[in-house]
Amino acid sequence: MRIPEQTITEITEKLDIVDIVADYVPLTRKGNRYWGLCPFHTEKTPSFSVTPEKNIYYCFGCHKGGGALSFIMEMEKLPFVEAIKLAAKRAGVEIQLEEEREGSLKRDAYCELYKRVAGSMNHILLHSDQASQARKYLQSRKLSEEIIGMFDLGYAPAEREWLFNFLEKKNYSPDFLSKTGLFSKGKGSYFSNRIMFPISTAQDEVIAFGGRALVEGGPKYLNSPETAFFRKRNSLFAINLALPAIKKEGSVYLVEGYMDVIAMHAAGIANCVAPLGTAFTREQAAFLKRYAEKAVLFFDTDEAGIKATLRTIEILETALFQVEVVSQESQDGQQTTNGPCKDPGGSPIASHTGTDSPGKPLKDPAEIFEKDG
Repeated sequence: MRIPEQTITEITEKLDIVDIVADYVPLTRKGNRYWGLCPFHTEKTPSFSVTPEKNIYYCFGCHKGGGALSFIMEMEKLPFVEAIKLAAKRAGVEIQLEEEREGSLKRDAYCELYKRVAGSMNHILLHSDQASQARKYLQSRKLSEEIIGMFDLGYAPAEREWLFNFLEKKNYSPDFLSKTGLFSKGKGSYFSNRIMFPISTAQDEVIAFGGRALVEGGPKYLNSPETAFFRKRNSLFAINLALPAIKKEGSVYLVEGYMDVIAMHAAGIANCVAPLGTAFTREQAAFLKRYAEKAVLFFDTDEAGIKATLRTIEILETALFQVEVVSQESQDGQQTTNGPCKDPGGSPIASHTGTDSPGKPLKDPAEIFEKDG
């Protein structure tokens, strides 16, 4: 038996992260955030924050972060399914279980595994000597600790069998692991020596990864292979973080890649997502149409980017979106050829202007990230 996807969506949409966290942590509002002493480590000065607009929590001390459901899982030490059941009671949603195909991979076990792997890779990134090159790269891109924590970025070590051996010691069976998409051959990890970007559902379940190579010799970006619970055509990077803002604004920014999304969120534009290194799909459009009427495209303006823009416009207009395309100009008024995080010659990077709400075309660029090298 399994919990239907639409029920999980209904539950998570009704959760108020401030109310949930306040049951465990006394919070004080300062500006657009709430602050308190972190429940995950001992401290005397509050470094634990809750941002209701983004529906996330983050600790600047221990770097734990996530959404309302992940907070419940952490505080109550519950697996995903049990946390959903507890959240359902709080949200007043009745759960009707449905049959699960015999012999199929269990979704709760799969999601729990990916959550643990993401946490382990984040710990390696922040604390291991073997991730020093990855940390230097992220520092060169001017990523703050808050942004790294918000996106739960991680590092996959170069040694390919470390993850299989680690999980086998945690009593995961070889048969189960072979179906998860984490391994390419035998014990060999699918990702090696890469900065890792967890890919989550709108319900904040980690279901896949994207990885950026740190050395030449292979694809710069690599996504998880498709599994029983991960389909690229249905998934959007950062939808778990962006959905509250998409609902609030009634609009969504679409950019090309992981670092583009991170650049936009760092600039204060939280209603931003990206397809996973492939063309934007009708399935992605149909999902976004449930929450937004307008889509703003911010793709590269090279030949490939223009083609992607035209394809995406066609799909969005078919789905009855109001479509806008960002005009990318540098300070001297010349047309640029790159998206929000790419800077070919020190020219400013696009960011949101002034105090207007996110969701309007970007103007007056301000430097955020250097060129993706």
